[in-house]
Amino acid sequence: MTRRIINLTQNNSLSEILRITALTLTKLNHQVTYESYDNELEFMKRAEDENINLILVDLEFNKTNILEVINKIRKNPNSSHKKIMGYFENNLNQKNPAFEAGCDSVMTVEELKLISNNLFSF
Repeated sequence: MTRRIINLTQNNSLSEILRITALTLTKLNHQVTYESYDNELEFMKRAEDENINLILVDLEFNKTNILEVINKIRKNPNSSHKKIMGYFENNLNQKNPAFEAGCDSVMTVEELKLISNNLFSF
């Protein structure tokens, strides 16, 4: 079964690391797809797809209110059951509001980099 992961971010360097992680795992016989979006509408449409397993959101995404995006995902019957992981680089104040909005997990960018191999594998 393919593990499908989507990410809403403007952090191109992190997105590239996650893309390479997914490609590396695929070469090691793990079925992983990773898609990165910087457009809320495209991201929200993709989040509804029944095949998406994990939703990553950059809590410092400044093109929209990211907490509202998380709320919309949780309220939509097509995506309400999916795992949502939020991450931040500098703004620790986003942690509690992200949990309240519906994130299952919140971590720093550095923590996400460290666990991405395991996260994408299972």
